[in-house]
Amino acid sequence: MPRNPRSSAEPQGDTPACPWQNATAMTMPLDPERLIQEFEALLARMEELQARKVIELARRLKPGLTPDDIKNPHDFPELDDKDWHYEDGMLTGIQSVTTALRAHLRQTYAAERNDG
Repeated sequence: MPRNPRSSAEPQGDTPACPWQNATAMTMPLDPERLIQEFEALLARMEELQARKVIELARRLKPGLTPDDIKNPHDFPELDDKDWHYEDGMLTGIQSVTTALRAHLRQTYAAERNDG
C-alpha cells in the first residue's frame, strides 16, 4: 500500500518539521543569560499588551477610568462584566508567570552560587 505523503512526520523538501525551527538556531549552543533576557522581554511585552487591552475594555464599559481605578474593580459596578474579568484574569496570569520565573531564577542562581 503506498504511503500517504501528507501523513508523514518527515519534513517534505526544504520545509522544517516545525515552522519556527531553523537549522542555525538548532546548532548554536544556548546562552542561558540571553535566553532569560528573551523570556523577560517576551513576558514584559505580553504584560504591556494585555494591560492595554484591560484598560481599553474597562474604558468602553465606563469611560474615563484610569489604570489605578481598575485596581479596585469592585468600586465600579460597570466592571462586573465577564469579558473584562476574563481579560483581567489573563493579565494576572501573565504577571504570575513573570513572578514565578523570576523567583525560580533567583533560587536557581542562589543555589549555584552556594554550591560553587
